[in-house]
Amino acid sequence: MSVDASPRPNALPQDPIKVLYILGVGRSGSTLLDTLLNELEGFFSMGELRALWADTLPNDRRCGCGVAVSRCPVWVDVLDGAVTNWRSPATVRRLRHAQRAVVRQRHLPLLLRSNHGDGPQTHALQAIASAQAAILRGVARVTDAQVIVDSSKIPADAALLATLPGIDLYVLHLVRDPRAVAYSWSRPKPRGDGPDPTESLPRYSSATSTRKWVEFNLCAHLIARKVGPSHYLRVRYEDLLRDPPSSLQRIVTFVGASGVNPPVAGSTRTVSLGTNHTVSGNPARFQRGVIELREDTRWRVAQPLRDALTVSLLSAPLMFAYGYDLAPPIQRTKIRSRGRS
Repeated sequence: MSVDASPRPNALPQDPIKVLYILGVGRSGSTLLDTLLNELEGFFSMGELRALWADTLPNDRRCGCGVAVSRCPVWVDVLDGAVTNWRSPATVRRLRHAQRAVVRQRHLPLLLRSNHGDGPQTHALQAIASAQAAILRGVARVTDAQVIVDSSKIPADAALLATLPGIDLYVLHLVRDPRAVAYSWSRPKPRGDGPDPTESLPRYSSATSTRKWVEFNLCAHLIARKVGPSHYLRVRYEDLLRDPPSSLQRIVTFVGASGVNPPVAGSTRTVSLGTNHTVSGNPARFQRGVIELREDTRWRVAQPLRDALTVSLLSAPLMFAYGYDLAPPIQRTKIRSRGRS
């Protein structure tokens, strides 16, 4: 397989490109965090780079700005300078197949020690690696961003980025209570970025979503060892929503972005969201204007007790390690009620 992923001549940034990779399981608040980071001066949130070849271009899905990625002026400029013949279905198909072949969870050990040299499937690995690196260079060139945010979340993709030359990778490990994650995955949610308005995001059982939660979070610790303590930060969704200014300031400090102030300050819980150019993600990425930052706690009263117990049983060690209370919320409510009677 051969894919020409050539950047424009004389357009390569001289310094390493800072990439902030949001790692974690879906429905953990990554889209919200992605759009908040996009409001920071010098930050550019590109959404889920992984989805570009896997789903966005093959299905002509919309950019966060509202038009199809294939017609978005920002992404057209990036892709024109990064991948030759990127509009060709054959090119998209080759890169999609290369990504599916090697950037997978079962290949994580290979990716963690890979230098794109010897080993099985090396040709496919080099093809997708060169394409993703060229796109990141293109984003840096087009946006002049100090920090590029990739919210793909998948550990295997983080491992791939960690091996790319010229990329200074920072990993933000986003964690949310697995019961809240399971409840979110159980509910229908419209996709909102394709030609079919009735298309929905997939739904998972509590057991399936929790297995993913455990797997991704365990893998996150392997990624942390790869990038080192100075390039790894864990943030809980609940802490982000309880104190947005402090959490965002932690992230700014973590990546070493100088002179950047969070878009929310003091005790305010509102933020004004402008246009973003995110690829894939929760339909909340299409929100504009002033929004209130509030933790979604509907699961505490709406999630069936059986599901909450299943999730807690499957994820108890990591829940404890991340500081989550294992007692079911409904049980705690009943206990408090009996105590007051």
